[in-house]
Amino acid sequence: MQIIFYLNWTSLTSRKYKIGLIKCLCDRIWKICDKVEDRELEIKKLKHILAKNEYPEKLVDAEIDKFIKRKLSPIQTPTPTLPTQPSPAVIMPNATTQETAQVET
Repeated sequence: MQIIFYLNWTSLTSRKYKIGLIKCLCDRIWKICDKVEDRELEIKKLKHILAKNEYPEKLVDAEIDKFIKRKLSPIQTPTPTLPTQPSPAVIMPNATTQETAQVET
C-alpha cells in the first residue's frame, strides 16, 4: 500500500501555494508520461490524491483543465518586424554661458 502526502487544503498555507502544487504535479505528469493514456491515468490518480487531501473538486478540475489547454495550445511566437526608418533627430545647439545668463535675467 502506497501512502502519499501532499499539502492539505485545510492547512494554514497560502492558497497560491496549494494551486501551485496542482500545477507542479500536472507539469511533472506531463514531462514524465509520453503517452496520452498514461497521462490520463496519472491525472485521474492525482485527482484522487488531491480529493483525499480535501482539495475542492471544482478547483482541481479547473486548474488541470487550464494546464492542459495551455500545453495543447500552439506556441505563440512573436512575428519579427522589419526595421523601420529611423525618425529624424532634432539637434539643438548648445547655449553659451552668456546666452543662458540673458535668459535667466
